[in-house]
Amino acid sequence: KAAKENYNLFDIRKLIRAEMFVEFLDQGTYLFEQGYFLAAGVIFRAVLEDHLRKLCEREGCMPAKPRPTVNDYNQALYTKTPLAYGKITMHHITDIAAVGNDAAHNKQGLTSDDVRRLMTGVQDFLVKFPA
Repeated sequence: KAAKENYNLFDIRKLIRAEMFVEFLDQGTYLFEQGYFLAAGVIFRAVLEDHLRKLCEREGCMPAKPRPTVNDYNQALYTKTPLAYGKITMHHITDIAAVGNDAAHNKQGLTSDDVRRLMTGVQDFLVKFPA
């Protein structure tokens, strides 16, 4: 009975996490559509980092650092044996994470097109690599 309750609690937690992702993605999309592309970029970067962390947990390849970064998670997933994902995906994550970092630091020259690329990249990644 306890095992069944723990299993049900696990399912509830997964549903709550999924709902939070949807809410953050919706918030980021709304901000982007309202012209607040820097704020949207920060939200999408946070979603990406959290998703990478969850993938590392699932794959058993958590970085040893006390406060891992997006790059640490990305590298851990790329170097996992067997691979969680390949070189093209690793480079794609590095590329879109850089856009999120630029948004967080209000880097000159960042455009809404860059953040749109981040937004679609994160959405595609979540679909292709569910946690």
